[in-house]
Amino acid sequence: MIKRLFLLLCLGLLPASLSGQAVLKVNEVSTANPSWIEIVNLGTPINVGGYIVRAGGNSGITFLQGSYTIPSMTLGTNQVLVLTEDVSAVLPAVPAGVFKAYCGFSIPWAATPATGANGVVALNDPTDVGLDRMRWGNPLQDFSIYGSPWSSTITATASAMYRNTPVDTNTPADWVSTGTPTPGVINPGEANVLNLQLVSTPGLGDLTLTVTSIGPAVPFGEIFNLASLINTSPDGSGPIFGVGADVLLQPTMGYPFHTNLDANGVFQLATGPGALPFGLHLEVVSLLLQGSITRISMVKVVTI
Repeated sequence: MIKRLFLLLCLGLLPASLSGQAVLKVNEVSTANPSWIEIVNLGTPINVGGYIVRAGGNSGITFLQGSYTIPSMTLGTNQVLVLTEDVSAVLPAVPAGVFKAYCGFSIPWAATPATGANGVVALNDPTDVGLDRMRWGNPLQDFSIYGSPWSSTITATASAMYRNTPVDTNTPADWVSTGTPTPGVINPGEANVLNLQLVSTPGLGDLTLTVTSIGPAVPFGEIFNLASLINTSPDGSGPIFGVGADVLLQPTMGYPFHTNLDANGVFQLATGPGALPFGLHLEVVSLLLQGSITRISMVKVVTI
């Protein structure tokens, strides 16, 4: 049975495209004066024109909010943009070349960790559908109406909060409070990471596999994608395959199991609908070897 599924996988991984994938996230928030919001692209370059950043918080019994529509601009891999309530956009100071703009409104946040301090930030696509969200304290609204998932709330212990990992679990565990914010740069926990994402649309029999090197990116880095078809505990502890399976996929696909990242330090494989059999279970881990650089991703699991 395993051999049959393996053969189906090898025959079915015919790509609809090999284009990259943007991974836009709310990256850091400061409730100090002035308050500001940082957005990061952990994937391939993308024009973020039209994307919407929403922010809000309680003022007594009223929830105050505002939004900012990002102008046309390309946000490269690991690049950030900073939106500030400082009308002059002078503060916060950011490194040269970092996009910074006045968000268009006064962000209604009390500096954390004051009693009752609260707030919420959402990043939405140009159709106002939620991509990412975070919140702290107990805001009267949480922007969940836009569709981005989020669990619980951050208990902030300092005036700034930053994403400490590129692996997004939509929980407070992804975030750290700090009194020393870092506007305009990749956060400490995002450094030297190999991020693997597996996405399959229920009922379509498709798969998108994206490997991204972060903090810094490793252009043209050599990677190995290893997979198991067995549902094991812990994830990834079953028999694996890779590398040798490339022979079966040449010359159609190149080398999806043993290959290289692109110039931006990213690799993506995207199949078309119906490419994979329904019910196929995959547990995948990626390895990066480039000179003295060695990184390993977390094991990711998907059932087609």
